[in-house]
Amino acid sequence: MKNVLIIGMGRFGYFTTKKLHELGMQVIAVDQDEEKVSSVIPFATRVLIGDCTSQSFLEGLGVNNFDLCIVAIGDNFLASLEITSLLKDLGARYVVARASGEKEEKFLLRNGADHVVFPEREMAGWTAIRFSSEQIKNYIDVTEGYAIFELTIPKDWQNKTVGQLNIRNQFGVNILGIRGVGATRGLAMDIAPDSVLPEGGTVLVLGPVNRIRKVFHL
Repeated sequence: MKNVLIIGMGRFGYFTTKKLHELGMQVIAVDQDEEKVSSVIPFATRVLIGDCTSQSFLEGLGVNNFDLCIVAIGDNFLASLEITSLLKDLGARYVVARASGEKEEKFLLRNGADHVVFPEREMAGWTAIRFSSEQIKNYIDVTEGYAIFELTIPKDWQNKTVGQLNIRNQFGVNILGIRGVGATRGLAMDIAPDSVLPEGGTVLVLGPVNRIRKVFHL
């Protein structure tokens, strides 16, 4: 179980706190705004109201005791930059900071951030790909050029087995899961050559994005 410090309880900070709570992490949530801090009380292990641009306030948090510190501020870049720098100066193990562009990313990395995230840009990319085709039900970027797609099973694959289609060798993609319909809607992950691809179901596919697009005619 990780101990996480999240600074900034805007929408990004709120949903990050909520998700980390669901994952079983211990989360300390901090913001200057009492109302924002109050909104995460059900999810946070502890909430604090304070100015994290103050070195003495950050020192009092014992930032070096956290496995992860997230600077989730989105409306004040100078404050985000200052807090990121202070966290590293005070011995923070790993700092993730939010940015809205490449210039901000550059400054944050130079001032101590170990990793920079772009929530709006990343969500925009996901939305564009997810809704670019009715066949796409979900999408997860894995690494450069590779992704996991949940896709409607093509008509010529339906009611056939993975072995019959010889999917990996013939198409160069990997079937990770199969989701049925109705009573069998659950996602089956124990894929074998005799696993049947049901009519109306979806399939979880891992592979090069260009190849997946070609195979499924996206």
